[in-house]
Amino acid sequence: QAKFNGTSLYAILSATTNDYIRINIIEDDAVVRSEKIPIAYGSDSYELATGLEDKTHKIEIVKETAFGRWTLLGFELEDGKDLDPDPPARPGRKLVFYGDSNLAGDSLEHEQNKNQSGWSLAVKMQICAAGLSI
Repeated sequence: QAKFNGTSLYAILSATTNDYIRINIIEDDAVVRSEKIPIAYGSDSYELATGLEDKTHKIEIVKETAFGRWTLLGFELEDGKDLDPDPPARPGRKLVFYGDSNLAGDSLEHEQNKNQSGWSLAVKMQICAAGLSI
């Protein structure tokens, strides 16, 4: 989660394999898209937001699936723009979800499971979420 000034934002991600990951991108507290993106070995830049109004925005990246290991290395912004130095406030409540592979996102490719992961509920309830498979 980060705040930034400007009209666009890219994430610099590093992966250990060539794989796909499914992420949700939340702009200014609204889920704008759920996306399956190919992620390549090494580091690369991935579009998170473009065409926004030139003002301060909040963005969140939520990984929906257990597969596809990657690391967020940083953000790229347009020239003259930067991240807000004051991070967003943390939620007052936290909730951990324990479950099977479905909770960890393994079945997200099936349409009947769209927006059924633990994080979806957490966003609606304004709490943090973690999906752990057992």
